[in-house]
Amino acid sequence: RTSETSDPAVANVDHALLVFALASPPFEPMQVSKFLVSMEASGLPFTIVLNKADLVPESERQERAEQLRAWGYEPVLLSCET
Repeated sequence: RTSETSDPAVANVDHALLVFALASPPFEPMQVSKFLVSMEASGLPFTIVLNKADLVPESERQERAEQLRAWGYEPVLLSCET
């Protein structure tokens, strides 16, 4: 195996996408931080995706993106609908 994570259990990962909804279900910073700690511990490169951006106001999109930037990450905001 070239790489491995334990939660979830996967092997031979080159890059991970962490996808979080901004709404339905609502964005949960504590849950997000747990995933970030896990990914940082794995040493694998990853990208944070904030989905359902069309379901929240622009101000909330900006707030969540700025929160993640303050933590040292550059999120990708998207919506599967738009």
